[in-house]
Amino acid sequence: MSLASAVYTRWGRTECESTAELVYEGIVGGGWYASEGSASNPLCLVREPKWNRYDDAVSNAAWIFGTEYRLPLDQFRLENPTKFQAANMPCSVCRTASRSTVIMVPGRNDCFKGWTLEYQGYLMAGHYSHKMASEYICVDEAPEATEAGFRDELGQTFFLVEASCGSLPCPEYVHGREITCAVCSK
Repeated sequence: MSLASAVYTRWGRTECESTAELVYEGIVGGGWYASEGSASNPLCLVREPKWNRYDDAVSNAAWIFGTEYRLPLDQFRLENPTKFQAANMPCSVCRTASRSTVIMVPGRNDCFKGWTLEYQGYLMAGHYSHKMASEYICVDEAPEATEAGFRDELGQTFFLVEASCGSLPCPEYVHGREITCAVCSK
């Protein structure tokens, strides 16, 4: 029996591939898109939080908001693409049973030889003109939306990442083309 395992977040989906165990499925949360002081990393929040001590009065604190897709309506293979513009993003935390390393490979939709594909998708991040910094994440190529979204409330927003030629080598990269990604384990 192998004791090796690794954990990764599958952004944009509520389940794991058949080779991984679902730890939990949740909703993506992050800082406000226009804030200069927000945390930059998105989190996969549990759907049913448990509270300890708390004070419901608004205070001088850090805040976390829901995360919304900002997608060209025909980019992904979606049954109803219009419902994804400003929809809230789900996530799942997955555990591999027999592999101890997980990497996200930007610029590829497959894995290097000897690695196992957990999922493939598109690189997404906050908009370049927004004040809030963000991380690059690999969002599943066939994303889902949460049932609580669709109100265009902003919060953290994720856009497709496109190549910008200049310091990136072109023609290997193509100016304005959306960057793929793969999450791989070994």
